Amino acid sequence: MNHEFYIPTKIFFGRGCLDKLGEIKLPGKKAMIITTSDQWIVEAGHLRRLVGLLKKGGAESVFIMVYTRIPAFRSRSATSG
Repeated sequence: MNHEFYIPTKIFFGRGCLDKLGEIKLPGKKAMIITTSDQWIVEAGHLRRLVGLLKKGGAESVFIMVYTRIPAFRSRSATSG
């Protein structure tokens, strides 16, 4: 059995890029967010903001997948004390 998988991808990064998400026409009506179990993304409001921007961009449903086996990111400055 042969399979074909196509993912149209654009990557935006840098300061202020998240704000562009609500202006970009999404290639579909479903979105998926993959994150770690670190609560800071929820506590800081980033997850709620991201879901809102995806819906503004045309996403009718947003699936959030939380990986618990991925260590949470900590910068050196945050952990060096």
